Amino acid sequence: MDQGSPVDKIAHAYYRREWLRRPSNGSRAGLVEYDDRLEVPTADLIADEIADLSATRQELDNLSEPASDTTLWLDRQAFAAHLELEHLGLVDIQHWRTNPVEPLETALGAIFGLLMRRDVSKPETAEAIRRRLLAMPAFLDATRHRIEQPVQIWVVAARSTGHGAVDFLREAIPELARSHPKLQTGLGQAADAAIHSLAAYNQWLDSLDGRPLSDDPAVGEQVLGQIVRTSHGLPYTLEEIDEIAGREIERITREMAELARTVDSDRPWMQILEDHRQQFAARPHDLINEYRASTFGLRDRLVADGVLDLPPGETLEVISTPNFLRPLIPSAAYSSPGPLDAIQRGIYYVSDPPPSLPPDEFRANLGQHFGFESTCAHEAYPGHHVQLCWANQATSLARQMAHHIIFMEGWTVYCEQLMVELGYLATPLWELDCLHSQLWRAHRIRIDVRLHTRRVSIREAIDTLIREVGFTERRAQAELNWYTQQPGTPMSYLLGRHETLGLRELYRSRHPGCTLREFHNWLLSFRGPRRVGRFALREEFQQILARAGGLAGLGGPA
Repeated sequence: MDQGSPVDKIAHAYYRREWLRRPSNGSRAGLVEYDDRLEVPTADLIADEIADLSATRQELDNLSEPASDTTLWLDRQAFAAHLELEHLGLVDIQHWRTNPVEPLETALGAIFGLLMRRDVSKPETAEAIRRRLLAMPAFLDATRHRIEQPVQIWVVAARSTGHGAVDFLREAIPELARSHPKLQTGLGQAADAAIHSLAAYNQWLDSLDGRPLSDDPAVGEQVLGQIVRTSHGLPYTLEEIDEIAGREIERITREMAELARTVDSDRPWMQILEDHRQQFAARPHDLINEYRASTFGLRDRLVADGVLDLPPGETLEVISTPNFLRPLIPSAAYSSPGPLDAIQRGIYYVSDPPPSLPPDEFRANLGQHFGFESTCAHEAYPGHHVQLCWANQATSLARQMAHHIIFMEGWTVYCEQLMVELGYLATPLWELDCLHSQLWRAHRIRIDVRLHTRRVSIREAIDTLIREVGFTERRAQAELNWYTQQPGTPMSYLLGRHETLGLRELYRSRHPGCTLREFHNWLLSFRGPRRVGRFALREEFQQILARAGGLAGLGGPA
């Protein structure tokens, strides 16, 4: 990787400091030297992070402005946006004072990530896990003492996550220990210490019932607007985004009503989809294997049809969602490999409903997997997995670590529509289901804006998803769990799709006769359609390609 540019030298120095502060982030990036450590995230550590972010941004600002037809400009844009968003999160949003879910996710993710992404047959991996387990009590104790104003919805979610975390360690660590007899006693003792600290954390969560909790997770209009401008790179006001959502809801609802008449003229679209969900749920399913068959069937077909190129060396596992993640993953989700991971293996989680659920609840939740073939396109091929494995091959750390959510989620919703366009999922029922997916993404936009500007309550948002979209109470609650924790992300799906479609039309106008493969390969060479893609269509961009040796020189498909 090129470390010669001034921007990337600053980025390398910053990330090394950040990974020393937070070794769990270093592991997630793919660096094994951080695997045996876990941070103690006190208020002092956070103050150090804030100071470092400010100093690094000043260092970046002191550089001369690069020409806007260079890859250095791309690196600077990506790194500056990262610094601004991190600073916004720590200084203005301050979930570290209010959110008891995130510490549990980080602590358990630090163990789960090693179990999934490292070679667990190696003693050094088992030893790293043992050390992290021993560090978990200090980690949880520090986070518990800094959470001063816990938010009600996150306390409820944290209780489910905490109990799932205990179950996970009780299942996973003894299995690991059996493979390492010399470490068996040490692993058992470390697991006991971690489980004891989780139990104490869960007891603390229960004790919060005796004190008033905040019911307001909103970040406010100013902060959300800054996310739209800084992270998303979009020129819209929040009012304009809300109006876009309204127009999309109206358009999609109208198209669904028209299409529903071609499927069954006697029933509205919601009843048609609900009947098919119930029929799906009434049949016996081996859900994990069905997801696998759909996922890898799509992969083979995309390659055979030349729709796009796949990243070299990519692999994917489709697994049942661990219990501690289920409160945040109502149906399915994807976890990408780190940009520096030697093995580019993605993990596709599927939340198959546990047989222990009451029959009615089991069928209702199984029914949420109706149309999962489209979900496979979104999460795996040609969606997140393909997109992020290509992004990991960027030639600068600044772009490897970039996190442009509009591009990430916009690409995946575009992929859902692409499956209909290509005829892979082309029956009227599939088209109706695709429109339904767009509908709840449109409602996501409106809820994101109105919830975080305090125009609707959590209960009103849940009721909207149940009434207007047809979600179950459980599914709607899980959606709001993460909507509230990630301001600006829910709106990114449909807004990003709009950006991606606009880029496709613009690219075609500049390159008459181009194939889908050419457009897709070009787009996947970048991290963000608005801040990068539109710039890249300028004539001067041909000079970048020449200097970088084509798209492969930028880390994307050639």
